[in-house]
Amino acid sequence: RTATRRIRLRFSYDQMPAVERMLKNYNLSAVKRDFSEECSMEIDIPLSLEGKIDEISNNLIIFKDNLNQY
Repeated sequence: RTATRRIRLRFSYDQMPAVERMLKNYNLSAVKRDFSEECSMEIDIPLSLEGKIDEISNNLIIFKDNLNQY
């Protein structure tokens, strides 16, 4: 089993294609999605990818909330 961290990504609707591309590039999928005033997704990321996700999310102005760690 791979050690992961669950995070919530919060972003605007116009950033959706970039977020979907990021998930596809790293073979990640959303555990939970919410599309109300803003978009949010919860994803489990392997700890080995955490730095890459930080780098990409900062470039896209995506806000991350750490939810829990496995």
